[in-house]
Amino acid sequence: MKKKGAALAILMSLVMVFAMMPMMSMMSMMPMMPITPGTAYADSEVVDAGVKYTLYYDREAIVSGYTDAMPDNVIIHDKIKFGDVDYPVTGIGRNAFWDCSSLVSIVIPESVTMIDQFAFANCKSLKDITIHEGVTSIGYYSFANCQSLKAITIPKSVTSIGSHAFAECQNLETVAFAEGSRLETIGTCAFQGAAITGIAIPASVTSIESNAFSSCGLLDTVYYLGTEAQWNTIDKGDAWSGREDDIEPVFIIDTINVPEGKTFIYNGEEQTGVDPGTGYTLSGTVSTKAAGSHQAIATLEEGYIWIDATAAPKTIDWKIDKAENIISVNGKTAAVKYKKLKKKNQKLAVTKVIKFTKKGQGKLTYTKASGNKKIAISKTTGKVTVKKGLKKGTYKVKVNVRAAGNANYNASAVKSVTFKVKVK
Repeated sequence: MKKKGAALAILMSLVMVFAMMPMMSMMSMMPMMPITPGTAYADSEVVDAGVKYTLYYDREAIVSGYTDAMPDNVIIHDKIKFGDVDYPVTGIGRNAFWDCSSLVSIVIPESVTMIDQFAFANCKSLKDITIHEGVTSIGYYSFANCQSLKAITIPKSVTSIGSHAFAECQNLETVAFAEGSRLETIGTCAFQGAAITGIAIPASVTSIESNAFSSCGLLDTVYYLGTEAQWNTIDKGDAWSGREDDIEPVFIIDTINVPEGKTFIYNGEEQTGVDPGTGYTLSGTVSTKAAGSHQAIATLEEGYIWIDATAAPKTIDWKIDKAENIISVNGKTAAVKYKKLKKKNQKLAVTKVIKFTKKGQGKLTYTKASGNKKIAISKTTGKVTVKKGLKKGTYKVKVNVRAAGNANYNASAVKSVTFKVKVK
C-alpha cells in the first residue's frame, strides 16, 4: 500500500512516545474524586482476572489496565463489586490495553458506553473483538495497528468512530455496521491502511472525514444504505485520498415499500399493493380494484443493489381478499284466494313473501326448511307455488337463503327467514 510505510512509521513513533509515559502518570490526567469520604478514592482499584478496574465517586468504574496475570481471552465485566456496592463498568479507559502483545480476544459488555483513545492500540495479536450494543463512541487510535484483526462489527449504538481508530490494521478486510446503525461520523484516517475491499455505509452517516479510507488500496466498492440525494449531502472531504479515481457508491435498497404478502379487503375502490420508491421501478399489477392474488415486479435502476447483494428484479406478491357477502331478509305474509286455489295451483313471486334489505352478491338459492308440503319454493327463483287443494288457514314456511358470491365477494352465510301464506 502506497502510504503504509509512512503511516506505520508515524504510528510507531507515537508508540515510543506513549511507551515512555508511566501508566500512573496517564491515570493521573483523569479527575479523581472520593467514592466514599474517608474510605476510598478514585484511584482505588479492583483487579479481577488480571484486568484492572478503577472506581469513581459517582459509583461507576472503567477498565484502566491489566497485569501479567491477565489471560489471552478477556471478557470485561458489566459491573465490578467494591465492598457491598456494584459499580457499573461504563468505559474502557485510555491506554487500558496499550501495546498488550498477548491479548487475543476481548468481549465488551453493553454497560460500556465509551472506548477511549489508544485503548487497544498496538495490540498486535488481537483478532477477535465483540462490542455489545451500548457503546456510543470509539475513540481515536483505539484499535490502531491491531495487525491480527480481520473483521469487526460496529453495533448500532455507535455514533462516532474517532480519527485513526482502526488505522494500520493491515489485515482488516471486513467492517460491518449492525442493522439500524446510528453512526454519524467516520473520523480522519479512521481506516487508513486497512485491507478493506468493500464497505456498506449506513444512511445515518453525515460526515466522512479526510483520509478516512486512504491507503486502502483494495477498496473498490462502497455501498450506501441511503438514497443518492442523501449521499450528496454527506461531507466527504477527501475521504478516498490516494486513489486515482473517485469512488462512485452503489446505493443499497433495504426495503420495498410494502411488506411481501400484504393483504387488503375488497372495497370496490382502487387499492395499491406496492408504493413507488427510490432506486427501482415497478411493473406488473401495482394497483387494482379486483380481488385475487396479484404480482408486482420491482426492477433496479442503475447504480442500485438490493440489500441481499442481488440485482435481479424482485417479484412482490400481494392480494385483495374477497369481501364479506351479507344478506338481510324479513318474511312477509302473502294472501291466496281459496276459490282460485280450488281450481288450480297459485304462484307467488318471491317478493310477495320475502323482503330483502340486503340482497347480497351473486346468484341466490332458496331451500325450504319446513312448512306444509303443499307449499313449494323454487330453489333458483324463490317463486312460491301453493298447490291446489290446500285448505283455508295461515301457513308458516321456513326458507334458507344464500348468495353464491362472485369474483369479489365470498359466498354468504345461510340466512333463515319465515314467511306466511294465508289462504282465505
